[in-house]
Amino acid sequence: MAVLTEKIREMEPRIRKKSENDFNTDYSRETTPCEIKEDAKYFVYEYRLEAQKVHFEYLLADSKIKDIYRSEEMSTKMQFALWERAIYGQSTRREEAELKGLLSLEKQLQTATPDDLIIWASPPGPKEENYGDYGFIFTGKIDDSGEQKKLRMTAVRLYKPSLEQFKQGFSRLTGEETELETAEQFLETTRVVKNLDQNTVDKILFDHFGFEEDPLKKIKDQAIIEEMDELGLLDDFVRIMQEGTVEEKENALNVIQNWVIERQKNWRTNERIIFPQIKIEMLVSQYGHTPPETRGSCPGSTSSSNVLNKLNNLNSLFNSNEWFTCPKCNYKAHGPIGNTCPGCGITKEQYAAEAGEDTCE
Repeated sequence: MAVLTEKIREMEPRIRKKSENDFNTDYSRETTPCEIKEDAKYFVYEYRLEAQKVHFEYLLADSKIKDIYRSEEMSTKMQFALWERAIYGQSTRREEAELKGLLSLEKQLQTATPDDLIIWASPPGPKEENYGDYGFIFTGKIDDSGEQKKLRMTAVRLYKPSLEQFKQGFSRLTGEETELETAEQFLETTRVVKNLDQNTVDKILFDHFGFEEDPLKKIKDQAIIEEMDELGLLDDFVRIMQEGTVEEKENALNVIQNWVIERQKNWRTNERIIFPQIKIEMLVSQYGHTPPETRGSCPGSTSSSNVLNKLNNLNSLFNSNEWFTCPKCNYKAHGPIGNTCPGCGITKEQYAAEAGEDTCE
């Protein structure tokens, strides 16, 4: 119990407040501008552009897969993501499976060559946990042509796939008969495959998932991201994530989403617009409203104004003493908290006037 409690305390400075669509706006000080910028790009690619393929890369060093910006081990990042979800009271089944899959992949990569192809399947999560209706097949290769060895990955987005499609497609991609039956089993089963070229992969994805990349959509998606950059929206987004208030961060996230939604409607082939540099604050009145709801490959989550509340919730798992609960906001506190609820700020007298009963005893 003491070890777990200490782990929670260690995590506290890294726990980030979440916004809608699972985008974290509360970055730590050590996060680099490049990381924030790439976060914004990938968020737009997945949630708003619904890109069919997205490419990304990692460092590969000391038999570990590492973040490209700060060389932090991805297993460490996954472990923190797992604990973060636990703190928010969310299921960690998929995160635990992904971590197992990553550790398995690292072992396999110790003997892999640049000619081998990585296969990793990610079926959609349950809709009741607010997941979207699409999944991914991840493919990847080792690139040792530069000073640093890298792992180059591609996420292939698959619409409304069934587990049976994943089962058949994964068997053909890996050359193995598979008994995998759940999304979590697929996530923890990574493979490094020999003698598998990209043309064969594309054919298998078409045969089993009906996937075929639209070259015009690819051009359009890339053009919109480039336009965001030329306009200065991405650099300005980084500035606000580093320096802005909670409200300014939420506005910035809304602006880039709504700008992309409108740009998609108005984009035309071979169109080239010269954008003047502009500040996000100038666009809040036009694009700062809440964008249409969307579900992703990660479950949506509700933002929290007090992360310590979530830490307290997790601490309750390791503490058998009685918890005191606010009848209005359900804030739980161990021990006396005085006359004001730390969760919603209501006093006993205010709650009594509203509901006719005591609160936060």
